[in-house]
Amino acid sequence: MESEARNQINNDYNEFFYATMCHVCKRFGDGVQLKRCGGCKMISYCSKEHQKQHRKQHKPLCKAIRNVLRNYSMDYGDETAEEWGDKKLTFEQLVSSKLGRRLNMTEMDMFFFPKECLVCYDQNIKSLEDCQKCAASVCKNHKDCILEHRNICATLELCLHSDLFSMREEDSYTDLDVYLQHISCTSTFQNMKDFIKACMNIQTDSEMSCNVGAVLDSECLTHSLTLFFAMRLLKY
Repeated sequence: MESEARNQINNDYNEFFYATMCHVCKRFGDGVQLKRCGGCKMISYCSKEHQKQHRKQHKPLCKAIRNVLRNYSMDYGDETAEEWGDKKLTFEQLVSSKLGRRLNMTEMDMFFFPKECLVCYDQNIKSLEDCQKCAASVCKNHKDCILEHRNICATLELCLHSDLFSMREEDSYTDLDVYLQHISCTSTFQNMKDFIKACMNIQTDSEMSCNVGAVLDSECLTHSLTLFFAMRLLKY
């Protein structure tokens, strides 16, 4: 299975990063042959064409990563989840210092969400298998750990599809007027999800598309509705 971004090259590909997909076209899955960058080994491409397309942007970061790794090991050594997170943070900070600037969010994701097993953090590329839905990875020793993956797969898949949708659409948000006409009725709703579900009008047969629409709309609505809620508490 390949991602919904199949065969599409978008100039906004730097909006997000997933270690298990081509950084340029966002294709992933069993039908896609990915090759990691030979320098930093932290980012992948489906073709030389896409690697070349991203090379100018990636080259300075790649060089900084290689320089840091000469004296700083990112091999996993039985650290706890918290210790492993701290190690990633230190790695990111060292690279940022070497580069002479702060990393943007997409670059930071390369450090905090590398291709690794969800359970044991194994980064051996030969032992990892990728989920065809959410693009997360598990090693061969933990591929039967269904519970750990099931608990987060749906959420990760929704995040993935939301990112893909945002990249493809110039304007991915619903007109606020659709919701503002219902603003006086917000007291009848307990949360953002119920409010959007009752007021939105998404014509789609796909539950995932509907959920993606709700995610993007909630991001747009949260500021105005939070302000409205505060004003109501103050009886303003």
